[in-house]
Amino acid sequence: MKMVENIKEAFDNAERIGVIGSPSSTGGLTIDILGTAVNKRLVGNLSIFNYIQEGDEHYALGQITEITMKNVWSEDPTMRGLIRQKGRVDPITERQDVHTAKMIPSSVFCRSSRALEPSILGTVPSTGTSIKLLNENIMNALLTDYTQELFYLGRAYGTDVRMPMWFKHFEDPQKEPGGIGEAYHIGIFGKTGSGKSVLAKMVLTAYARHQKMSIFILDPQGEYSQEFSSGTKIRRIDK
Repeated sequence: MKMVENIKEAFDNAERIGVIGSPSSTGGLTIDILGTAVNKRLVGNLSIFNYIQEGDEHYALGQITEITMKNVWSEDPTMRGLIRQKGRVDPITERQDVHTAKMIPSSVFCRSSRALEPSILGTVPSTGTSIKLLNENIMNALLTDYTQELFYLGRAYGTDVRMPMWFKHFEDPQKEPGGIGEAYHIGIFGKTGSGKSVLAKMVLTAYARHQKMSIFILDPQGEYSQEFSSGTKIRRIDK
């Protein structure tokens, strides 16, 4: 019950940046950006909104992928001519600009009387639904019950919000807490110098928390073994 109250309080106190506009779909939402937020760096930011689905309150997270600006008055041929001569025409330029964003929904949580449960975006919220920036308080409130299972793998793009992830061992969760019950593969891809090796080491560190899980490293370039060669500082993870 406390977690449910925490998420509501955290959401109410979050910064509002816009509202859902038209057209929107379950695969992508159009966001009308508020005038107070047009100068913020929003692309890449994680956002959240709440809505009613099947009679229950839901919270949906998503990422802003694009910002566009449109001024229908400045697109008029006559206005274009004036703007070309003067540079700006008050009160047309700037004041009549309309900023919109594209938001891709990802995780959805259903708020019940006792807990937050995973759900899906099965409908499109009405226009005017508030969109707020995701912050650390909201993230912590959403994942209160899973604190011991999380590993923070850096921060969300362009923000100070820590990114929680699950790196579970392969044991049956009924026999060993923190397990997933099956094996799976993870691939890390990117350009040279993009940080693949650093990310791989962080993932290995996450798995090293599981004392009964063995880690076998194939190191053809000697990238990891050089950490333990003579004359270098030995880095060791105590299990």
